Amino acid sequence: MMVLGYLYVTTNDVNKTAYVGQSTNLSDQAVRTYLGSGDYLKRAMDEIGVGHFEKTIVEYYDDQAELDYAELELIAEIRASGIELYNGGVGGPRAQRSFLIAMFKRFRVVPQQAQEWHAIVAENAAEVKAML
Repeated sequence: MMVLGYLYVTTNDVNKTAYVGQSTNLSDQAVRTYLGSGDYLKRAMDEIGVGHFEKTIVEYYDDQAELDYAELELIAEIRASGIELYNGGVGGPRAQRSFLIAMFKRFRVVPQQAQEWHAIVAENAAEVKAML
C-alpha cells in the first residue's frame, strides 16, 4: 500500500472549535507542522496564535476518493454533533458546487441540515463516493 495522504483534525484549545482537513504532503515537517489552510482557521490562528492549535492525524489513505469521502463524512459527523467547525465547506471534492447540486438532486438534503446531511452521507457511502 502506498500512502497518498491523510485526514486530520486541528483543534483550538481555547474554544474547542475544530478544523477537518486532508493533506497529500507527507514530508515529515509538513505532517508535524501543517495545521490547515481554511480561511476561518487562518484568521483564528492569527488572532490567538498558532500555539493554541493542535493537529491530530485521524488516518492515512492510499485512495483519493476514500480520503475525500472520509473528510466529508467526518465534517458531517462533527457538525451533526453540534461542535463548531472552522470549515466553510463540506469537505471532500474540490468541485464542491457540482457535488452539492448532485447531493440535493439525489437526496433532497443540504449541509445546513446537519443531522439529515450526516445520516445521508453515512448511510449511502458507496453512492456518495461515486458522486465525489
